[in-house]
Order: sequence, then C-alpha cells, then structure tokens
Amino acid sequence: MKRSLFILAFLSFVIFSACTQKSELKFADFSGKSSSAVYETKIEKNGLLTIAYKISEIKEIAVSSEMNEFSVAVTLCDFMNCGGKFVFGFLYDSDFKDLENISPRPVVSGVFSQMKCKSAVISMCFSKDSVPSGFFLQTAGGIKAVRSNIDVARIGFDFGSTEKRFAFSNKGGRIDENILDKKVDLTFASECFSSKTLLEIDVVFGQQADSSGNTPSVLSVNKEKFYLRMPKDKHSSILPLSAMKNPFGVLDISQNKNQIDSLFLVPSEYEKSNVKIVNSGEKKYVVSPIKIDPGLVIWWPKNNWRGDDYELFEWDRFPGVLVMDIANYDIQDDFFRRLAFFVEKAGFRGKLYSDDFLNGRHGYNAHDYRAESLAEFFEKARIEQFPLNEKELLLKRILLENKVIVCDKNGCISAGRGAVISISQSSNMNLRTQFIAHEGWHGIFFVDEDFRNFVYSEYEKLDDGCKAYLIRYFQVTPSLNYDVNEPYLLRNEFMAYMLQKPVADIEHYFVAMASREHSQQLAKQEADYIISTNAKGFVDASSRLSRYVSDRWNLNAGRVWLSN
Repeated sequence: MKRSLFILAFLSFVIFSACTQKSELKFADFSGKSSSAVYETKIEKNGLLTIAYKISEIKEIAVSSEMNEFSVAVTLCDFMNCGGKFVFGFLYDSDFKDLENISPRPVVSGVFSQMKCKSAVISMCFSKDSVPSGFFLQTAGGIKAVRSNIDVARIGFDFGSTEKRFAFSNKGGRIDENILDKKVDLTFASECFSSKTLLEIDVVFGQQADSSGNTPSVLSVNKEKFYLRMPKDKHSSILPLSAMKNPFGVLDISQNKNQIDSLFLVPSEYEKSNVKIVNSGEKKYVVSPIKIDPGLVIWWPKNNWRGDDYELFEWDRFPGVLVMDIANYDIQDDFFRRLAFFVEKAGFRGKLYSDDFLNGRHGYNAHDYRAESLAEFFEKARIEQFPLNEKELLLKRILLENKVIVCDKNGCISAGRGAVISISQSSNMNLRTQFIAHEGWHGIFFVDEDFRNFVYSEYEKLDDGCKAYLIRYFQVTPSLNYDVNEPYLLRNEFMAYMLQKPVADIEHYFVAMASREHSQQLAKQEADYIISTNAKGFVDASSRLSRYVSDRWNLNAGRVWLSN
C-alpha cells in the first residue's frame, strides 16, 4: 500500500572512506551543504576499523517531532568490496568520550558477502527518551555511509527496491540467513511503540506474485498462520496486529515467500486517539471501524475487541461496507431483527413491529442491509415516532458516523453509501466462514452496479426447474421466509447462494438440500428435479458467476476475501 510517510531528513550526504589511518576527532566540513554539526573519528584496532560519527541534529529534530517513536536510518554503500563481518550501531554522548572503548550497545551485525547489493539501509527504532547522538561502523575493509534520516518507526525488510532495507527493533539484530530468508523478529516490537499506537503489517507483493490471487503467501508467527493474496487492483496488503493472538515472536513467510518483496511492521494510519467511543452505563461501544479484508473477521480474537458486545470493521476494498462481528445471537437480534422483518420477510416488509410482537420470532443468524433500506427503516421510525431499542439507536449512530445514512438539517434520514453486514460469535467457525462469504457477496451486490447487472442476467439464464426450486425453498423455509415477489431481493439471494460455497461443492450442496425431509415434504416436485439433474443449472450459474468475480476482484465462489 502506498503510504504517505512523515519523514524528517536531518543530514545531507555524508561520505567517508574506511581505508584511512587513525585520525583525531574532528569537524567534518561539507562546504556549506549542511548546517549539521557532524564529527568523525576513525580508530584502527586488532585489524578492524571503527568509524564513529556524531550528528548534533538528531536529538533536536527527534524531540521536536510529533512522532512518539521513529527509526533512525543510515544508508551504507561499497560493502560489496568489504569481505568479512561488520557491526553497525548507534552511539550516545557518553560514547564519544572514550571511542576506543565503546561500551556494548544494541547493534546490527552481519556478513557483507551475503547481502549481494551495492547499498542498503539499516535502521533501528527509538523513542524520544532514547535518542542516539550518532552511529558507528566496524569492519575489516572499506565502507561508506551515504546518508541518514529519521523515518517512521518500522521493523522488517524491503528487498524490492534498488537499496535493500533492514529495519530492526531497539534490540538490534543480525543480517544473516534468517532475515535474508525473509524472517522478521517481532519479539521486542511492543517495546518500540507506545500503547496508544495501532500497529499493522504492510506487505508489498513483487513481480513473482500470482496476479490471479489464487496462490496465497503464508505468514506464520507463534503457530498462527495468515494467508495473503495479491489484490487485483494493487500490489499490497495489510494485516493489523490486533488480528493476531500473539504477534510478538519470529514472523516467517512459510509458503510462497518469493511473492513478497517487502514486509514491515508500522504504525497504522488510524490512531487510537481518533477512535470514537460511545459510553452506555458500564459498557463502551466503538463507532469507528477498522479497515480490513473481511476474511480476517472470521478469526479475529475477541480479546482484541476495542469495545463491548461487538467489533466494527469496514471492507478495505469496498468503502462504506461495514462489517459487524457481534458477541451472540441475542445481541445481534437487538441490532437487526426488526430490520430483517422490515426489509425482507414476506408479509412483514415495510412495517415496524413492536418488541412484544417480535419476541420469539426468528430474524437471521447473519444479516445484510444496503444504505437505501437502512435509511427507509430509520426515516419511517422518525416519522412514526416509533420507539427503537438501545442497540438500534446505536446502529443509527454507527451508520451516520460512517455516512452509510445521512441526516439533513430537518432530521430527515436518507441513503448515503455502502451497507452493513453482520455475523455472530454464536456461529461455529464453519458457519462463520460461510456467512462472511454469503453476506460479503451481498455487500458487493449493494455497491457495484455492474455486478448487479451481471447477476440479473444470470438469473434470467437459470433453467426453470432450478428457479422453481429456489423460489419454493425460500418460501417454505421458516428461517428464511424471503419475500420472493421483490425482484431485487430474489436475485440478490440467488447470487449469494450460488457464490457462498466453492463451485466444486455446489452439486452436493443442492442435491443434499433437495434430498432432506424438509424439501421432500414441502417442495417435492421441485426438489426431485434438482436431484435428477444433479443441480446442473446451479453448477453452471455458480461457474459463470465465479469467473466474473475472479476477473473483477481476484475472488472466487466460496471466497470473498484475500486475507484469512
């Protein structure tokens, strides 16, 4: 992802040779190119040359910066000619009093011959209370330091640029076979960032990445695995650290590492201070979403929720499509059951029913509503002065905050952009996976006109026998009770049932559905047609829809996510 980085350059070009003899501490004159007070000393001892630089502006600029934490980076070059080991590290004021006996500090060490590039950037993380005063290099051969700068705090690597980049925590590390093999040590990452900083892993895919998005790279840390695929419209992906149960360890790209050029742990664009919280009694509710891929919602640790009762997300590829993961079915009913009857239930659509009437009636185990339907619901409640419950009023605030619905100066509610979908922690993992796919396809249907048009044309192509069974099934299944006389709703649900599972599973899914007692008792004629044709009409429709979403978004039937 292209990130607008706040970078403070504090040192123009510094060039020196490591092949000179020992010299006294001196001021380096750069002919007016820099106002920085830069000092240089070179000490040769036991066949190794230590070069130390003191840069007076580091502390001044770092302390005046708005950043709580940052990286100090130094670009090195000419080390292809310097065989053997090297040590690089940062120095403090006290070190310059006795450079011949530099005390051990966090350093970066490695072997130049393994790096196979002409130049590289090495950095470490610092906070304002631990700002260094300079840096040193220790090597058996020639080396040059080209420039230095303060950058956003980061830990990771970049092998895709002209200059390789190695970024370490405040504990330092090694440039060895591990990091060259794209392993990143995040063990001490929590010490490098304040508790107010939201963190994420930014991944950039390279030329060898699978452009179809079907072949994921696998990130592994502390026995937890995450699958990342390259999006169709960009070469980057984001993995929030709060999606992980225990992120502080060695992160390894355990599969298809050749697809990834760059991986950094960095501060998120969304600071905790900008997260809006609603307090209600002893509970707090968040109204600011985390922008992520919906596949990460399925396994998102509940312990990492920012508020009570639910966590709120926004689909990173489809702005305005909100995703709510809710603690249980009862709380989800408080948010959405009245909406379900108002928007989709046959015989109930367009009407607001009291809590007493809805008590004991089933809504859905997962939900999806477009901006237009949400606006109609809340506008009707406003006009009729209908008493909405606490969760519905909270939902209204969430939708207004994220411009899914809008309110004019007279209080009238109208549609904004996007939609809201939800799943519940009460569903098991298999159902959560199916529900996030099913509801996710609805979310895309709501916001993409070309997709809707394609779905409408595919519904018309569906053979009459399959169409008859689907309509009958929607009518006679009490947990659904869709209003099949609403064309938009019917085609929307047709699409979601064709895409909620992989194409290879469609035949078995619908034949099994048609064979169950429920279908045989209430829709026998239609069900027998599905069994006799092996659900061929559904399989064909699923195949065509899957090809469409693959070409558009690198998605597939059964998979509405790129990360999981």
